[in-house]
Amino acid sequence: MRHYLQTLIISGGFLLLLFFSGCSEQSEVVIQKTEAIPEDGLSSETSFAEEVLTETSLQEEIITPVLTKKTPSPVEQATPPPKSASVMQDTPIVKETEPVEDSTLIAKSEKITIDEEDEPTDPSQSSQSARAPISKATLLAIPGECIVYTVRWNFAHVGKLLLACKKEKLQGSDVYHFVGITLPEGLMTKVGYGYNRFDSYVDVKTNLPFYYYGYYAGRKSSQITTTRINQRKKELTYETKKYRNNVMYAKTTNTVPFTSYVYDGLSVFYGVRGMNIGNPCNFSLPVGITKVWNLRVSFIEKKTQTFPSVGRRNYVLLHTEGDEDQGIFKAGKLMVGISADEEKIPLFFRGSVPLGTANIDIVARVNMGDKLSLDSKSLTNLLLSLSKK
Repeated sequence: MRHYLQTLIISGGFLLLLFFSGCSEQSEVVIQKTEAIPEDGLSSETSFAEEVLTETSLQEEIITPVLTKKTPSPVEQATPPPKSASVMQDTPIVKETEPVEDSTLIAKSEKITIDEEDEPTDPSQSSQSARAPISKATLLAIPGECIVYTVRWNFAHVGKLLLACKKEKLQGSDVYHFVGITLPEGLMTKVGYGYNRFDSYVDVKTNLPFYYYGYYAGRKSSQITTTRINQRKKELTYETKKYRNNVMYAKTTNTVPFTSYVYDGLSVFYGVRGMNIGNPCNFSLPVGITKVWNLRVSFIEKKTQTFPSVGRRNYVLLHTEGDEDQGIFKAGKLMVGISADEEKIPLFFRGSVPLGTANIDIVARVNMGDKLSLDSKSLTNLLLSLSKK
């Protein structure tokens, strides 16, 4: 009987994988759905942007580490803001009766150095340790860079992820604009999950974020979160709107204080990427979207492997662990492979999920330079074209 049950479980798991690996939607449908993702809303936040970008006293508080030798060419002009694609209609807010259906395609999971006064701890020490030093960071931003990943659950392809960076002008100041966008494949397209977008704006002067946007799509529900981070006042203010059938049914706003500085759920990814990870290290970066928590990172080992899209690379394997499901990193443990060179390319992510393992692997990397446009339609076209190569 035991062997019979094992056979049923194995057979059922195989059929489930085949089901998850079903055909994806046509390109035209994918583009149409991503076009419907609302704008990040920063264009209407002129007073807030002016306040945080013209403040100069914060620079004295930030310890700026040595940058990499390779300095990327800046993008001189900002891309005109995309036309609004919002199809959502605000209505009187009612009491929330049902949680929004968050996507399962949000990925779990520049050059930064540990402060000189914080000596690296023993790499064998658990990353859960509260003694991991809180580090300041200079984000590794490469303007024009686009990286495409395939997302797999065990052996089944369930989606794609694109990460992009552009240098723009806002209120006369230089800012880094980071974008992450996910597209579903297989079963995810049938159940309506996976069309998500994340935006992060970082002040180049301080290397700290000041505005975050997250859009999560479920089968019939969606959620938009915007976070305004005032690093000088040590507070972040977030607003979350929840929709069902494109009609808002709940809205939450709140202000959360913090003690030092905060990275958001997307910029912290570029923070981890930029850390001085060539040697054993153990550090934490504070993260905030609707809560403030620490992303703990520890060095595991150095390895070498050949990757179809970027060739043979030496890379550093890192163990990351967070406390919250916010942004591109998820609660729990995640292994991250980053190339051990000046480019510090994020090569893969490995994390445990229900009934298996999530695998996110690089499939393409290009630099679009000044030609990079960050509207959802352009990014979707780019993602689809790169993932076919």
